[in-house]
Amino acid sequence: METIKNLKIEKRIEYGSIDYWTEYLFIEKLSEDKFMLSIKSNITIDSTYDGQYIQEFYDKKSEEYQLPKVINGLEVLGWESEFLLSKELEYNISHETLEINKSDYKNKVDNWLKDLNWQLDINNYKKIENFILD
Repeated sequence: METIKNLKIEKRIEYGSIDYWTEYLFIEKLSEDKFMLSIKSNITIDSTYDGQYIQEFYDKKSEEYQLPKVINGLEVLGWESEFLLSKELEYNISHETLEINKSDYKNKVDNWLKDLNWQLDINNYKKIENFILD
């Protein structure tokens, strides 16, 4: 299904036992009355754990990485914890998406956000409502 339009609502930092990452809440218009909420994250290019690509950019003299602007066709954003990230986003496979209809969305959105422990302020919640109702 082709996405017609999308909007980033908010971002948050999530923490694991040894690292952290950024997640973005998106809403996408799938059709005139059908929408999808999703969580996206930056694509991981490589990590200090794997070192598949980044080792070739490590400078032993400075003991730092000398990274190019693009690696494997992905524009480099920078480091987040031990992960080298792309500016490009992808659906976060740790979270299910939510498809909603214009006529019946409020309870579904509220429950989905609660399950994700994602607390939106009223202004960001209004962004979702305005996107759906426009």
